[in-house]
Amino acid sequence: MEEVGAVLVGIATAVRRYKSERNLPLGSELAVLALVAGEPALAAALQRAEADLMSVTRARQVQVTRQLGAGLETIGTESGVLVALSRG
Repeated sequence: MEEVGAVLVGIATAVRRYKSERNLPLGSELAVLALVAGEPALAAALQRAEADLMSVTRARQVQVTRQLGAGLETIGTESGVLVALSRG
């Protein structure tokens, strides 16, 4: 699914931008990467890509959820997906 690939690239780019703007090494770990997708099919695709997202973003945990929990910092919206994280 080409659309999902573009979304994954957008998420990875948002995380890289976040780290770069804060002078964090790209390899620095994140405690949580949270994603809110409006479409159920996209949410399911993101859940299937969890291992890839963990590897690319260095997140210890990836959450695909309907709403963001407390303590997460929103870093952008990529192709209909709200992206937030916690450095922990």
